[in-house]
Amino acid sequence: MTELALKDEAARRYEEMTTASVAADIGSRWRTSTELKLQPSADKLLGRILWKNSLVLLAGDPGTYKSFLALDWALCVRTGRNWSSNTRGKVHTSGQVVYLAGEGDAGIPKRITAWEKTHNDGADAGIEVFPSAVGLRARSAEAAALVEDIAAREPVLVVIDTLARYSIGLEENSVRDMSEFIAIADRIREQTGACVLIVHHNARGTGRERGSTSIRGAMDGLFILEKITDKDTAARGVYRVELTLDRLKDESSGGDPIAVELSTVDLGVDPDDGMPITSLARTPDTDPFSVPLVVEPLAVPTVESSVYTKLLWEIYLYAPSDNDGLGYTRSELRAHAVASPLAGKTNLGKKWSKFWADAIEKNHLIKPDPDKDTRAYIDTTLVENELGWTREEANAALRDRGEQVDG
Repeated sequence: MTELALKDEAARRYEEMTTASVAADIGSRWRTSTELKLQPSADKLLGRILWKNSLVLLAGDPGTYKSFLALDWALCVRTGRNWSSNTRGKVHTSGQVVYLAGEGDAGIPKRITAWEKTHNDGADAGIEVFPSAVGLRARSAEAAALVEDIAAREPVLVVIDTLARYSIGLEENSVRDMSEFIAIADRIREQTGACVLIVHHNARGTGRERGSTSIRGAMDGLFILEKITDKDTAARGVYRVELTLDRLKDESSGGDPIAVELSTVDLGVDPDDGMPITSLARTPDTDPFSVPLVVEPLAVPTVESSVYTKLLWEIYLYAPSDNDGLGYTRSELRAHAVASPLAGKTNLGKKWSKFWADAIEKNHLIKPDPDKDTRAYIDTTLVENELGWTREEANAALRDRGEQVDG
């Protein structure tokens, strides 16, 4: 047999072996329904919020303290300190945490120190921080090295903060580009068995995450943050955000939002200029599952008010009666509400569906026919009692807008 023939034969045998190996691998992955039921379920990491071996997205508008919350969760997992006295915030598995801080290390030390002072008796938490941005993309030697280095540290939680800083060179709206990023995040998950928590920005005025829908589709869990702080609480150095479970695979989504309260922590004085050094940490002795959502000050809403308050105020202004028990159509109420001059930069139309569901649940809006979701009217008495609004204030606001008001 000639040398060329020998090479051809070797190539044929290699191909057969490769094909057989691939076929054997594919064959080994099949499971019966009985076998699947016997497999252990995913391990809980932090209550019913974070699970091992999962991809989770935490998204919100600028100023919703996304990084503070992600770091809070990370430090709880590292130290074993429960996030809540409620079992839904219990740390089930503590261990090493890797925090990829793509926006640099400028604020991280203060935030960690503030948390340690508030929740860990000042003791060092000991998480590992990577304060550099790296493009997590295919065929990147830097990305491959980072994944290998993360795996060597054997973390139970990996935080990628933010998606934008770790997808350098990739287009967020591109399915192909985001699939590259997700593939690397998934590789971290596979090699560590950890929960990979990705911090991301919302698209402006939408109340949902920015970029390709492939991001959402790849996540095992997705949380949305919304700022609900009012001026009075902010003046006291207290800030609140609303955390909503948008989706969670194999678990029920939605439910009541979780109100997370952050407080200013004094870290001393800058020796150079004598100015106070401060940061924020979750308010001690508060339970995120029992902190009441903010009821805003008893005053006429402004552009700074929450989306919910703005929309409810517009209905209170323009449709204060029950219309002889018939209520108003959903579209009629929506038309008045989303045209609010208090909208600012927020697209209220995109917030309407959530508002409608919340207002019905809180009994601020009443459906004449409970079985139909097409008509409602405002419970004026309840709203006035809870929020302190009056018809006099409403009429004054209408006159300021140039509306004709009787009486």
